[in-house]
Amino acid sequence: MAIGGPGGIHEASAGGITGEFESPDPQLFLTGTATEDQFNTLQLPLIPIACWGVDDIRFAFDSSFVDADSSGGAGPPVDIRVELGALKDLVDKHPLCPLSLFGHADPVGSDVYNKALSERRAKAIYALLIFKSEPDTALSYWQSISRAENWGADQQNRMQSFVGQNTGAGGSVMRAYMQKLSDPGPALSKTDFLAQGAGADRKGDFQGCSEFNPLLLFSQEKQAQFDQAKQNNDQAGIADRNDQNAINRRVLGLMFRKGSRVDPTKWPCPRASEGIAGCTKRFWSDGETRRSKHLSGEDRRFQKTADTFACRFYQRLAGPSPCEGASRLRVRLYDGFSRAIPFAPFATAIDDQGEFTNVRKADDKGVINVALPDATSAASSITIRWGFAPEKDVDPELLFERTVFLIPGGEESEDITRKRLSNLGYDNADKEQNIIGFQLDYGSLVDPPLPVTGELDDRTSSLVKDVYEQSPDNLRDTSFSSGGA
Repeated sequence: MAIGGPGGIHEASAGGITGEFESPDPQLFLTGTATEDQFNTLQLPLIPIACWGVDDIRFAFDSSFVDADSSGGAGPPVDIRVELGALKDLVDKHPLCPLSLFGHADPVGSDVYNKALSERRAKAIYALLIFKSEPDTALSYWQSISRAENWGADQQNRMQSFVGQNTGAGGSVMRAYMQKLSDPGPALSKTDFLAQGAGADRKGDFQGCSEFNPLLLFSQEKQAQFDQAKQNNDQAGIADRNDQNAINRRVLGLMFRKGSRVDPTKWPCPRASEGIAGCTKRFWSDGETRRSKHLSGEDRRFQKTADTFACRFYQRLAGPSPCEGASRLRVRLYDGFSRAIPFAPFATAIDDQGEFTNVRKADDKGVINVALPDATSAASSITIRWGFAPEKDVDPELLFERTVFLIPGGEESEDITRKRLSNLGYDNADKEQNIIGFQLDYGSLVDPPLPVTGELDDRTSSLVKDVYEQSPDNLRDTSFSSGGA
């Protein structure tokens, strides 16, 4: 789904995002006069121009294994190939502009462990990007990752199933797996990265940032709840924590303007084998507070406050990125009988404007990511059309339609409350029935119970707001069907 022009999100998929930075202001340089044997040297600052992100959904949990499409190959892919294709488009648009990859982990576990994990994930993606030009090097990277993480029969079987032929064991099936995954992506070589492969283990071309730069930090109450779940070995609570932390587990690629290059010996990001001292050296003076402070009653989000990243070096590079912390609505698509539609084709439009031509595909659980316009946009809604996964080589028919309202912060009115009700699934033409349905579903959960009146009184409006805001990331996991949630 295209969202706006330069300086915003360009494409969002179920597992990633691409975008462009705002164009930098022209730079002025002061130079002195020179004789014939003298010259002025100008060193251009490192300025990112575009970004490309891969979400946690593309990896097995607590692993760097890149999972492949589980649909059996029917229809367009829904795995990492979608994001690799988007990166190819970005590379074609910005030729000779080098990349650097940054892996991130969530704020659970030790800094050292998460630094190694986040770097392995960045390394796994880097290997897919260079596979066409350096297949042996790319394969060796995946093999080193597999040894570090003890990949076994499960990963072997997943790769073999995806390749769909008897390619043998070990490196043979891994090579075939990587080749098939990397096929839609760009054909990059080491010289297409910021340090051009000159550093030890490609330092400067990819790195892990551990858990130092979270996009989301839970409220005090939510963090205490998750801490208790861990203490009690409550697997459901731990799974909930992991699900809500998924936004922090990511690999972000920054694309720099043409001609950019760094000396890896001067690059501040240390390899995993070099420990974390090089990272903490680059922290803001209050870096530890930035990455760990939990507020009472509300989550902290980088997109809102821009103060959750501990590393000042990373924030200065990636902070303005439209990919980092971009608002996305995570939606599950259902049929008219409230059954999720795996691999559902879908298209979107902002404010019902434009054509629904960019048809994409949900994942195997019917889940899609919809990129939201940035805060400066005047857009008020996003309309989603979807249908059933078609047979091969058949154009999809988008049978269902649903409008999602974008709720501005800090505003309260009857119209805002009704939009919240609609996003929660209470969107019938009969406005009174929408209120009655909500009061029946939630009125008994408060003390004293909410009477079923069909009227939008103050208590009902307040409860609608509470229910809406308690939904992860404002309906991040809303399930939409043709008839409501």
